[in-house]
Amino acid sequence: MTHTPTLKPCPNPWCEADEREGDFSPEVRHTSFGNWQVCCTSCQQKGPVTTNEPHAITAWNTRTVEAGGVQELVEAAREAQY
Repeated sequence: MTHTPTLKPCPNPWCEADEREGDFSPEVRHTSFGNWQVCCTSCQQKGPVTTNEPHAITAWNTRTVEAGGVQELVEAAREAQY
């Protein structure tokens, strides 16, 4: 029996999934071309297209910057504009 990894929350710092009423968590979708992709049901951000469900989840969960780091980058970019 294979273990399917758990999906991390949406990495989009502007996603409002937590504030919306109802379940707007990311979900794994089987594409019309036979591939797999994770999509946030709130902001529609999509992960990489892969050949199977576990790979789609792993790709979605792989972050170059964790959530706290993303917020710091956003704030630094805003400050640099002014």
